[in-house]
Amino acid sequence: MTTVPLFISHRLKGFDTHDASASGLAKALKTEINAIEIDIRISKDNQLVINHDAHFTLGNTKNILLANYTLPEILSLCSETYPDYSILAFSEFLERIKPSKAQVFIDIKEYGQEEMILQTLKDCDLLERSTIVSWLPETVLKCHSLNPAIPLCFSYYPALSMLHYFLQKFPLSIANSISRLKDKRPYFKTNYFYNSCARTDFPTYDSMDYRGTDHEHFVKGTISGPLLEAIVSSHGYICIHRAACTSGIFRAYKELKVKCMVYGIKDEDELRNALAFHPDAVLVDSPALLDAAKSI
Repeated sequence: MTTVPLFISHRLKGFDTHDASASGLAKALKTEINAIEIDIRISKDNQLVINHDAHFTLGNTKNILLANYTLPEILSLCSETYPDYSILAFSEFLERIKPSKAQVFIDIKEYGQEEMILQTLKDCDLLERSTIVSWLPETVLKCHSLNPAIPLCFSYYPALSMLHYFLQKFPLSIANSISRLKDKRPYFKTNYFYNSCARTDFPTYDSMDYRGTDHEHFVKGTISGPLLEAIVSSHGYICIHRAACTSGIFRAYKELKVKCMVYGIKDEDELRNALAFHPDAVLVDSPALLDAAKSI
């Protein structure tokens, strides 16, 4: 019997003109949504704010690096530019979602505040409904050391070899640059790593030193070592892009008792193709796809 996957709203896309806004969240909760994925960035005063990019665009001309501003400054700047839109602090997001039954997938984009994130979830009584997601192996392992019971999810690009890694990295870099130009987003550096996701030495440097930089991993085949052990013991996931899905990678993770999540789903054809691999969870990019998923 095939298990019906969990369909997750990716960044609340489509519920508002801005991802993960207060109004978008309100609209999503009215639909009795099952699961929501959001991204966390860290402000200058080490507070947690919901935003996918390290930068936030104010109007058509000004972009601010969130790490250069305190949380009150960020909220003020955004409200001045978008009176009908409010960027959300992490704690406010949790308070708004608490009355619902929705599961929460929290993608941590920057290292350094894992303890605060888990404590905030505990204070809001949402630990049992939450899954920690990250491209940073250190963050996944740190969260596991702090709370071994919370489900984890590691995002990465599967690679067949070092050559395959380079062949994927180049077009991915170009695609990211084109996307940022199209959306008028500022460029921020992405560090790409190959087969280096089993590190256990948590960084001791101030995470402010690399804010504004993203980190993405390529791994040959399946993950291994302490990272795999943490994912398995937490009954967690790996998350891969729909274009990187293969029957082999799904079969390998099934044997390892690791659940698979797919992202990058923008239309019904992509959704059908992803479902052919029988994933455990799917991140979709519009409310219409959440509705379509019920009948596919």
